[in-house]
Amino acid sequence: MFKGRIWIWVTVIVCCLLTKLMIGWVPTWFESEEVTFNTDVSMDTNMREMIKGLEISGYDMISDDNNPDIIITDKIDTLDGYTKYENMLYSPLVLYAVQDAGDYPDGFIKVPNNSQALRVDLYTILTAMENGKNWEDIGMHKSVISGAVTLYIPNEMNSYYSKVVDLFYMTFNNGEMPSEERKAELEKKVNNILSKCHKIPDITQGVYEEKEKSTKEGKVFIGPEYLYNRGSNSSFGTGYDDSFRPIHFMKTVFLYSDVFVKNAEIPDEVSEDKVVYFPSELVKEMKEESDFMDRTGWRVKNSTYGLSGPYVKDPQ
Repeated sequence: MFKGRIWIWVTVIVCCLLTKLMIGWVPTWFESEEVTFNTDVSMDTNMREMIKGLEISGYDMISDDNNPDIIITDKIDTLDGYTKYENMLYSPLVLYAVQDAGDYPDGFIKVPNNSQALRVDLYTILTAMENGKNWEDIGMHKSVISGAVTLYIPNEMNSYYSKVVDLFYMTFNNGEMPSEERKAELEKKVNNILSKCHKIPDITQGVYEEKEKSTKEGKVFIGPEYLYNRGSNSSFGTGYDDSFRPIHFMKTVFLYSDVFVKNAEIPDEVSEDKVVYFPSELVKEMKEESDFMDRTGWRVKNSTYGLSGPYVKDPQ
């Protein structure tokens, strides 16, 4: 009987010790690793909200303005204590048109349809605008789009308006950015075309309002591809005839953003059960996983994961 009581006490003590240890381990089990980040991208002021709460390889992206592990910006040349990945993120300017306008044989999409390349090139569209032509004059079927050729573009207050202007200059210079001398020669032509465009403050909102109309007016928009690629963005619709889709130019202009990663030294000793995760490794994960690109809509240079529109190659 005495021995039985001893075993009971031993069992109680062991259970107490295990409980105490378990309580100490529980926070470790549920504690998620974090990587802090900050964004300051003039051409995408909503990027921070897109990244908040994103998990990459088990590591949570936490917004932090104070000495973060990763800084995504297009405003800084150099930053002490950080390694710069120049132009790591990019997004091409694309044309947005309704789904059936793309799929129709005499629509915007170049055959085969899945190429997602523009059948009627931008040069033809801009020249038609300059000369007051209708869409049917440049080979578009009237059931796809009708009326005078025009484009809806961001207004001068929008951060990527200048990129659209660059796209027009490039289009009239055989797909290459012109020299200052050549740009001066094209300035009157480009300004004339810009004056005929409809300038709106928000491309996403413009597309959404057009999509919600019962009668389509055949509007087409120019904006960055990342607006469409964001998984949380339903403004463009998905898979329906009245949804909008990106159509890629043969030659286009890209929006860029740099990624700065805080420098870190590898410790002399690391225990076998301790995972040491450096921000630079997270950059590699951004290239190999779809989560970052699906959430933000931005492409990652040299990524192994492709977004919609593989027709557009990585800029050199």
